[in-house]
Amino acid sequence: MNLKFNGRYDKKLFYEAVRVSNQSGNARALNLFAALGFAATTFLTARNLFAGGDWKENLAEIALMVLTGAVLLQSYLPSYFAARKLWKNPALQRPLRGVITEKDIRYQFDAGEKRYAWEEIRRARIQRDFVALVAKGGMLLIFPHRFFRREKDWQRFLTFLREKNPLILR
Repeated sequence: MNLKFNGRYDKKLFYEAVRVSNQSGNARALNLFAALGFAATTFLTARNLFAGGDWKENLAEIALMVLTGAVLLQSYLPSYFAARKLWKNPALQRPLRGVITEKDIRYQFDAGEKRYAWEEIRRARIQRDFVALVAKGGMLLIFPHRFFRREKDWQRFLTFLREKNPLILR
């Protein structure tokens, strides 16, 4: 297998990949639960207040709303600030090209080549439009769908990842 890729990251993709790659399965479940709790308490509290309720009567709901909002912020803000800091590096905004093989991922630069053996990959997150791989040392490798010329190549990449090591997909 020799899958060629090329393209360039955009800011939205990069921020999303940083957030997704740093979340554990438990954090995703907690975020979903917190988001549902936040939405429900916000809706109920607003309904009660607009119906003429006193804010003191809704103090427990307001406290729950603030707590769930804080949980959500705590889970998103560190990734946001990390992505913002990393995005300032001009190297992340340059065009990328390379080849994915059964043995490694090879990035080709004007100054040379950088390889990541599959044994170095610690984690993978497959999303609808991109794959985020985290290599040993915390290096984030992002492969958006658009980096691949053909849909067939994108599907081959996804199939290869799932067959290569299902354990890294957690």
